[in-house]
Amino acid sequence: MKHAMVKDYQIGKACFRPYEDVLDIRHSKGISSILIPGAGKPNIDTFVVNPFETTRQRRENEVHLFMDKLQP
Repeated sequence: MKHAMVKDYQIGKACFRPYEDVLDIRHSKGISSILIPGAGKPNIDTFVVNPFETTRQRRENEVHLFMDKLQP
């Protein structure tokens, strides 16, 4: 897949959004988002509890799992 950028732009970082067909490109003049059809995962992994969970949610889940293992 090809994407033309303006001549003076210097690309800093490119990353895919998980489970989407979007590629974010950071460059010297800001951010560009382009669509790449078929690049995202079509199905969410069912073994992952919540693929969109935040750091705080993950930490809370770990605490709850640990508390469940303790003897009453």
